[in-house]
Amino acid sequence: MANKVALFLGLTALALALSKGNAAASHCNCQNYLCLNNHQLYEAVTGGRTIGQCRIAVDTGRGACYLYANAAEKGDDGKFGYPKNNIEGQRVGTGCVKAPDLPKNVETCYFSDTRYGLPASTVNDFCTENGTDNAVAIIRHAIIHKKCGPCL
Repeated sequence: MANKVALFLGLTALALALSKGNAAASHCNCQNYLCLNNHQLYEAVTGGRTIGQCRIAVDTGRGACYLYANAAEKGDDGKFGYPKNNIEGQRVGTGCVKAPDLPKNVETCYFSDTRYGLPASTVNDFCTENGTDNAVAIIRHAIIHKKCGPCL
């Protein structure tokens, strides 16, 4: 019974934080966000909202990509893109999300490059034909691998 009450209180705090537009303000740890469906998680990390330091940036300007996945780690290139790859000993990455169904029609999935060191199943999750699902899969990966920094 105590576990059910704790889960209810945690999810209530999460729902309250999301309703206020700031998922980072929740008194939950990052792992609690994994219970959200794709739409809820996308809403939790766009429009200036974050989970820890994880977010999805929407670029309507001149950037090459429409969606960028960001996490806490700053790469050697000065960017917070997630995940990072290893090019000649440098940890770099913009976090550009494959999004052929969204503005800018980004058809390339950079994460299939072996320098990212991702297993095929993860690449499959990151490289579908649905940009929103791809971005959410990347953020879920960041949460699972504790790359979002502290979540209050």
